Amino acid sequence: MKQNEPKLEIDEDGNKRWYLNCLLHREDGPAVEWASGIKCWYLNGQRHRKDGPAIEYADGNKFWWVNGVPLTEEEFNQKMNKQKKDIMPLVIEDLKKRTEKGIKEYGEPLKAHNGRDALWDAYEEALDLVQYLRQAIEERDGSTDYTKPPLGLMPKNIFYEKRLDDILGAISRHKEAGLPIPKKWYEEIIEMTKRQDES
Repeated sequence: MKQNEPKLEIDEDGNKRWYLNCLLHREDGPAVEWASGIKCWYLNGQRHRKDGPAIEYADGNKFWWVNGVPLTEEEFNQKMNKQKKDIMPLVIEDLKKRTEKGIKEYGEPLKAHNGRDALWDAYEEALDLVQYLRQAIEERDGSTDYTKPPLGLMPKNIFYEKRLDDILGAISRHKEAGLPIPKKWYEEIIEMTKRQDES
């Protein structure tokens, strides 16, 4: 198995989970497949899917999550449509603005043989770029330390994640046993989604 390839674990009930670095993670399909047909997509321990719902029930119920954030179907579609924007026109517009700025500051656009070392300038810009990229990653993902804080309280988002897993497991076991699924379980999932939207 490759180093960065998630490891499949199958429990005694036939439920499948894929882990990478002790976190639920799979890029080519759901990271959790319950024997009852429920499927859940995770990336680096967070519910996440960009090409459809991150939770699919065998009975057709669906829930959408991106980077651990629950979304309504409408919010998901709006977010994904925004992300499908063509990038080249944006780059061309940025180049035009950058050229205009250069003319304003230096009286002319960037030209060859201007007395500066282009490689060294580009290298220094690349060093700045690396720092900006790391800053963006830190601001987007934050800490990956999921241990309890010193006071012993579990972070609310981790609590909701675990509770949701408990509910999904109970739904799976009920379906396998041919028992009806209590409506309050679905209601609790919706309520948790609303709470996370508000927080």
